[in-house]
Amino acid sequence: MRYPEKRNRYASHTQIVNLCGPGDGRKLADIGCAAGVLTHRLSANGWDAIGVELDHNDAEIARSHGLAVVEQPAEDFFACNSAAFDTIVFADVLEHMTDPAAVLASARESLAPGGRIVISIPNVAHLSVRLGLLMGSFRYQDRGILDRTHLRFFTRASFVELVTGCGLDVVELRATPTPFEEAFPRLGDSALYAAVAPINAALANRWKTMFAYQFIAVATPR
Repeated sequence: MRYPEKRNRYASHTQIVNLCGPGDGRKLADIGCAAGVLTHRLSANGWDAIGVELDHNDAEIARSHGLAVVEQPAEDFFACNSAAFDTIVFADVLEHMTDPAAVLASARESLAPGGRIVISIPNVAHLSVRLGLLMGSFRYQDRGILDRTHLRFFTRASFVELVTGCGLDVVELRATPTPFEEAFPRLGDSALYAAVAPINAALANRWKTMFAYQFIAVATPR
């Protein structure tokens, strides 16, 4: 099942766009861009953005919206591309890879001086997963933290260990709250959601290990 675009102010896509900031014509690579919804937002924010996507149908959809997309595994893209990028984005991608450390290490070598890598990744130690384990349940799903296409799972500690082990420093670490509005779409327009959402977001950032649905990191070469 394809994930929807995440435009909520607390969602990962919005936070990534804000963390990347105005592009001013600088180069950005969006790894695993799917149909290009995030790439499009980054391009609209002034980035000279290129998407990297394995799925041909998704790549064609992205191209139909005027986006530049390369159909390659991330490993091949970094090995074959001589361009230096000011920002490289991995939005909910590394958990789908067999060797995310090797890909991150390659990305590090593809950064321009002063460049950075922005990553979002699900938190397998989220309260919902903990409660499931307490009840003896660990069931894969079509979407979310236990997406059946995820090959790797990360806690806050193991995520930071992954990043730092590739010669990168985590200079900022944020969290996304539990996306109740995705499970209950009508909630997103309600007064109740407007009142509860800031509390939900604050809780996720205050106690990341348990309440962060995803981690969002900005990393720079050491």
